[in-house]
Amino acid sequence: MESDWCIDEVLKALETREAGTSIIPVFYKVSVADVKGWNIVKQGDRDKFINVTKRLGLRSKDYPTSEADFVNKIVEELEKALTKLETEEEENKRLLLR
Repeated sequence: MESDWCIDEVLKALETREAGTSIIPVFYKVSVADVKGWNIVKQGDRDKFINVTKRLGLRSKDYPTSEADFVNKIVEELEKALTKLETEEEENKRLLLR
């Protein structure tokens, strides 16, 4: 079932986020409300899932006039995340060289 797979993937992403990894959930042609309605998620996981989708998710419905605008927003968010990682990596290298 696709919904089982989707929820499993988001929960895995949440676990990695808790370990300090950045995630950018993307909801393409599905509403967060649809995902929240799935009853197959344990309550504790469901609470985490709802929390992250409220704060972090990018939703295609927020860009109803242009899929290109939505794709551009995804690219923009990925560029921000990569820039942050590069900056952190450079800082870590500087600390190691001291």
